[in-house]
Amino acid sequence: MLDGTVSPQKESERMTKVDKFESLRDFEGIVAGMDDYDRLPLFAEDEFGRFESKRVHGIVNLNKRSVTMACGKEYPVFGHQQAYGLVLDDLKARGVNVHGRVETIGERTKTTILFNDLKVIKDDKDGVELGISFKNPMDRKTSFKGNGYTWRQFCSNGAGVKTLLPQLEINEQHTSTMLHRLPAVMHQFIEESLKQTNMLQTLVNKSMETKVVFESREQFEATMSLEFDGIAEKHMKAVMANLKTLEPTRWEMFNATTYYTSHSAVSMDIQERIDDVAEKFLNVTRPINPVPILRRVAPLIPQ
Repeated sequence: MLDGTVSPQKESERMTKVDKFESLRDFEGIVAGMDDYDRLPLFAEDEFGRFESKRVHGIVNLNKRSVTMACGKEYPVFGHQQAYGLVLDDLKARGVNVHGRVETIGERTKTTILFNDLKVIKDDKDGVELGISFKNPMDRKTSFKGNGYTWRQFCSNGAGVKTLLPQLEINEQHTSTMLHRLPAVMHQFIEESLKQTNMLQTLVNKSMETKVVFESREQFEATMSLEFDGIAEKHMKAVMANLKTLEPTRWEMFNATTYYTSHSAVSMDIQERIDDVAEKFLNVTRPINPVPILRRVAPLIPQ
């Protein structure tokens, strides 16, 4: 039995732990050091004693000795070691060379893996690396997610590519059946990831050639507000601070957006939503139409 509560502290206010790796061996060491989890019965206690719930259990971080969330007694435990162990096993079987990073915020992890030999060249000083990214939360009932990922070397900007490369997606709810199904799903996911270099090169080339022309800064901001619909305005304005021209290319819009999420202290949830906006900027098949600005004209005064 463990007594414990989860702090209401916001995710964006927690310390982010970042572990970088330059090889599969490094990654394996990071995975081995991740926290362990288990599902245990929860108890209530009053002045007359302690009694166990018949239906409610809790996911427990065994390293921190804390309850991360309540769950049913059949809810599967799919901890970080188990999740990334599947990724690691498949990559080791392929013998690929990788590098990347693992970010841990509270009970949530985000792992970015970049393939050393998959790169799109922009020029002799810059390029975009292709890889995969995974998220596994242990403090809420959600899913283990994976998608394609891009990383611009010059500015160290990263972003997911979920809709542009829809075949590169994993979204597996934490269920008992996923434990049997996921190894095959993971194998196919990584297999497809290794085939996408040409597709990514085309996306980057077209985005660098396509401009969006605005008449004024006012029109630019109004249009960006629509693109960032449902996201706090402060994030949109921070992105616009890095876009000085009224004729940005779609690549420049993508890069300014990913620069913000890659270099600012935003939560994983907000980062994911802003990355979705960035991906729309890269997708030139989706038009960005400047918002018309209506200006009031003063009535003529008869002489």
